[in-house]
Amino acid sequence: MRQPEVHLLQQGSLLRREDGNILDAHSSICLIRSGQGLIVVDTGAPEDALAVTEALWRLHLAPVDIDIVVNTHGHWDHVGCNHLFPRAVFMAHLLEPEIGSRIPVSAGSCLVRSAFTIGPGIELHPTPGHSCGSLSVVVKDAISSFGGSGADVVIAGDALPLAANYEKRVPPSIHWDRDHCVESINQIVAMAEWVVPGHDAPFRVRRTGYGEKKSDEGK
Repeated sequence: MRQPEVHLLQQGSLLRREDGNILDAHSSICLIRSGQGLIVVDTGAPEDALAVTEALWRLHLAPVDIDIVVNTHGHWDHVGCNHLFPRAVFMAHLLEPEIGSRIPVSAGSCLVRSAFTIGPGIELHPTPGHSCGSLSVVVKDAISSFGGSGADVVIAGDALPLAANYEKRVPPSIHWDRDHCVESINQIVAMAEWVVPGHDAPFRVRRTGYGEKKSDEGK
């Protein structure tokens, strides 16, 4: 069985104004190579199209090569380049409000309600809170440039957008349900050795001394 690889096509970023409001946001975009084919997790903002295409070219791939696209949720900065992948099967949570508009639905689409296994070592887990249909992708025993070989990687989308949300154990400031956010962060931390957050660099999970809940918020 082929050991899955996780490639970071784009590191997520977040720019705030002085008043704290979000000025600009670009999501993390990942490629998973596995025995199930080529999987892209989130596609970025519309203006990320060239960066996504160039990152794939560096891996000797083109958008038409992608078999599956997983949208962790339907916000514009995570689904803005869905149109680049004409051959892909799209996967998202059934309860995500943007299904059928920002998230394509076709005969081959897969809309999940509970934990779902794409293939050996690759799972989708509902992690609601930021939105009611947020998903995280778990890649077990993965090879990656940031986590080395044999690490369990969780691509979290905005269920855990910033390292600060992990460090302080607080939900993103934009959320559908605060309590669900905290539960999902705890779930992600329990599953991961490395986390790819929605708008920050990948980080390693510490198994001891995980901080107590704070009152301030991250993204």
